[in-house]
Amino acid sequence: MNYYGVFKKGDIRATRKGIEFRYVIAGYIGISEILKRLDVLAEGQIKSIREEQTGTWKEIEGLRGDQGTKRGAI
Repeated sequence: MNYYGVFKKGDIRATRKGIEFRYVIAGYIGISEILKRLDVLAEGQIKSIREEQTGTWKEIEGLRGDQGTKRGAI
C-alpha cells in the first residue's frame, strides 16, 4: 500500500504544521519548566550567600571588637 495515497497534499501540509505546532508548544512548556526550576535554584543560592555574608560580617565585627580591647590593654 502506498502511504502517499492515503493523504492528500493539503492533509500532509496540515499534518506537518500540526507536528511543528506541537514541537513549538512542547518546547515552550519545557523551557518554561526549566526557567521555573532555575528561579527556585537561584533563590536558594541567594539565600545561602546572604547567610554566609551575615556570618562573615559578624566575624568581622568580632575581630574589630577584639582589636579595640587589645589596644586598650597596651
